[in-house]
Amino acid sequence: MLHVCRVAKRLPSLTLKHRSFHVKPLLMRANGSSSVPPLSEGVVEALHDKSIPSQKRLELVQTYFAQDPQVTDPHDAAAMSILLEELLVSRDMTSALTMVELMLRHKVPATSSTVALFTRMFARLLTDDPSQLSTRLRWYLDHHFVLASPVPLPVIYSELVTRGNADLAVELWELCMKATDTKKDFPHHASVDDLAGALIRYQQFQSVLAMYKGQYHHLLRRRPVFMTSAMEAFSGRREYHNVLALHELLGSKGKNVHNPRYKAIVEKAKMHVEVRTGKSD
Repeated sequence: MLHVCRVAKRLPSLTLKHRSFHVKPLLMRANGSSSVPPLSEGVVEALHDKSIPSQKRLELVQTYFAQDPQVTDPHDAAAMSILLEELLVSRDMTSALTMVELMLRHKVPATSSTVALFTRMFARLLTDDPSQLSTRLRWYLDHHFVLASPVPLPVIYSELVTRGNADLAVELWELCMKATDTKKDFPHHASVDDLAGALIRYQQFQSVLAMYKGQYHHLLRRRPVFMTSAMEAFSGRREYHNVLALHELLGSKGKNVHNPRYKAIVEKAKMHVEVRTGKSD
């Protein structure tokens, strides 16, 4: 006989009653019995029991949602998130996506920790078939009630760039920038500063410079943090003359960047140019 107090340790914000159950009867109910108990009577523990296959636990949830009348209490919602986490950890994305669709249909939001895990796994899913990027993004937007809104783009960018998919991260940013009808679903300017920061950390200098010279260059040049990243990209490629040229361009337009990192990059560029030419700027 098991108790759900173990679940309470996983979810300290919830106060769960001590309830007991036998796994076998629950599985029998999930497989078609006329009587389906509320999750709060013990199915919570079944969803947390790794000895029960994830697909079987998913069937249990589907049966639960088939109840009439439909009532979902906070304990049930927490249990749903637990199962979703289990599916994600086991990399069963097909079942995880099905689970999210069920949760949306019945208005059950995921916990913040589950959303964080889902976001990382969702980023990996994007790399499976880059041609489906737009479709996958639309799917996330359609299910934001369960997940998060605005879309946690910084986490997705970091996951993509860390795993060697810098081009896909930039493509995702461009796609979000073009989605004028759903801009409220994205952070301001689609978290471009976070993307540039991730690209710089992994020395993807060319990607940053491509953004700097791309179709959104007028917008990006008004962002001090991004311009510092552009400076770092030029500096990382040892294009110190371009660092100084960009610095002069910004100064001529009255766009002075008051950023210690920016100033350090400019000073480094001046030093290298002076050593190379024998002249001080």
